[in-house]
Amino acid sequence: MRSTSTARPFKGRGDWATNQSGQYYAIGVGGGVTGRRAQGALLDDLVKDRKEADSPLIRDNTWDWYKTALRTRLRKDGWIVFVNTRWHEDDPAGRILPENWSGESGWITARDGEEWFVIRLPALAEANDQMGRAPGEPLWPAEKTLKALEQERKALGSRDWNALFQQYPTTEEGAIIKAAYWRKWPEKPAPVVEYVIQSIDGAYEEEEENDYSARTTWGIFDIFHQDNAKVSKLCSRARSATRSRDITPSSSRHGEAKSRSVCSSAPFRTASSTTNPTGFSSRRRPAASA
Repeated sequence: MRSTSTARPFKGRGDWATNQSGQYYAIGVGGGVTGRRAQGALLDDLVKDRKEADSPLIRDNTWDWYKTALRTRLRKDGWIVFVNTRWHEDDPAGRILPENWSGESGWITARDGEEWFVIRLPALAEANDQMGRAPGEPLWPAEKTLKALEQERKALGSRDWNALFQQYPTTEEGAIIKAAYWRKWPEKPAPVVEYVIQSIDGAYEEEEENDYSARTTWGIFDIFHQDNAKVSKLCSRARSATRSRDITPSSSRHGEAKSRSVCSSAPFRTASSTTNPTGFSSRRRPAASA
């Protein structure tokens, strides 16, 4: 059995070789790799923090570097190991994972057809945990107890907790009703509604890091009804408007509520094929609510 040691000359921590013909070369995202070849690539945290993760430009640049500079350097049968914190649903890992990925570990088929083996280790176990943990059991209790993790979840809020600790990032605006679905109501008056629905999701504590209370009020109307002929034209005009008019339902802290009337551009449907429900909403965060 031959021993392995570094070969000379030693160029530094990021560029060295062994006496068994092995070579190691380390670079950061965006670093030059042209002219080099590799049998394998070990990627570690291509996205370093929340600021980078929330920048569409940085996400796109990182993804382009990965696709065009790094991947093209692999030899035949080359491999990639990707170790990362999931800061954002649109990070490089998110662009590799299939769109219907729901957090499971094991073999998956990526969006480009490649096969990847995913290992996801959430801080608190979920159903069918890969390590056989019971739901809610900590990953490393000697380092982070259940109590400590619950405190982290409270301090971080749901978005950062899901991303950093559960490795399953979610969009800040929500996955079902997105900000792009909503536009300012073009003008008054509001349409003639058939009925009104109100939903309330209350919070019970006053601290800044606690969840918001949310209240939505929906007016359901038949856009093709004769009383709403003008409304139909206004909604059609709103849907064709530029994205610069998009808004999200506004929020505030400690009872300073703001609200806007909105026209939905989402393809909502009801049981009747002749209706196109459109909603009005407001959102507030009281200091405390029951």
